[in-house]
Amino acid sequence: MVVVLVVGLVGSAMAAPTIGRLTGEERRARLAQMLGILGALVAGFGVILFFAANWSDIPRPLRVLLLLSAMVALFAAGFVLREVRGHPNIGHAFIFLGTILFGASVFLVGQMYHVNAHDPLGFLLWALGALAMAAVVRSGPIAALGILSFFAWMVHEIADAFFYEGLVVIPAFLVLYGIALYAVGTGAIRWLEPLRFARPMRMIGYASLVAGLLPLTFRDAHDVADTERAVDVNRIAVMLAFLAAAAVIGSLAFGILRWRDRVTTIGEVVALLGSATLVLVATLNPEVTQPELPQGALEEPTVYPILFNIALAVVAFGAIVVGILVDEVWLANAGAVAVGIDVLARFFAPEWSMLERGIVLILVGAAVLAVAALFERRRLQPA
Repeated sequence: MVVVLVVGLVGSAMAAPTIGRLTGEERRARLAQMLGILGALVAGFGVILFFAANWSDIPRPLRVLLLLSAMVALFAAGFVLREVRGHPNIGHAFIFLGTILFGASVFLVGQMYHVNAHDPLGFLLWALGALAMAAVVRSGPIAALGILSFFAWMVHEIADAFFYEGLVVIPAFLVLYGIALYAVGTGAIRWLEPLRFARPMRMIGYASLVAGLLPLTFRDAHDVADTERAVDVNRIAVMLAFLAAAAVIGSLAFGILRWRDRVTTIGEVVALLGSATLVLVATLNPEVTQPELPQGALEEPTVYPILFNIALAVVAFGAIVVGILVDEVWLANAGAVAVGIDVLARFFAPEWSMLERGIVLILVGAAVLAVAALFERRRLQPA
């Protein structure tokens, strides 16, 4: 979780469609913002550890006063530095640290007074507070914190509802959540960009999509998953239905809003809807083993792993092509990273024979060369 948080926040601070054309001043500003975020993260974790080490020795009223005073001081210092003193990056770091402390305070106060409430609601409150603050200060990194906290709430709800059987649907949640974020962030970019929400939504959305598809490419993920039992839990079923609706409606809205001004819209919408459909079918209708076979001789899932391997390849290679065609360097780079991770996973996957892995890698390499040849041919054509 911490690694994803750091990567998502720093990436949302640094990435830009035209990063290769930034001026020296813009590069220094982005570097200052990134260092401010990293400093706030390190200091935030230090503050949490400090409070945790001395928490039991501090009277409860004083604990609450310390938390409130620290939050008010951080937010006030951040706004003064940002709006009055002309130090936007340092001011932003203070506001970001205050938002981290807000989330920690929700859990600490609840634990301190033994509030008999639903535990996962702490992440939901943190997410709502972070998103509200992000909208006020126009902050992509704080928006990313809210987006990640919202997914943490869903994961906690799953674990709280039905621990083992619930966890097996997390890849499906990742895929649907990622699709919804990427589709809405891309389709509504003209409204979300002024709030600085579009970039973190799209970046985290694509990363979530890849992270959800990758485990589903393995046979073991389908062999041990009891998704039917997990979906029987009302809370999980409702969240799954909500995410599915958000993914489908968001993808369709993306297609309607951007089909004229984005040349890759149709292909992206098809890939998003195809991934959403596949993960829903696999979750609601899992590939079961043959009941007539004796125990220990169960047939391994094959159809879904193959389909998810195809879906991941489309999402990974598609990102490279889309990133090049619409001049979004971060998306092309993300697709290249996804291809590399997928190739490594296929090379070391013991569940497939060496022959099967060799054939897959040959096909992947041929596809990469074909795409490279296509772009090279377009480059050499006269304008």
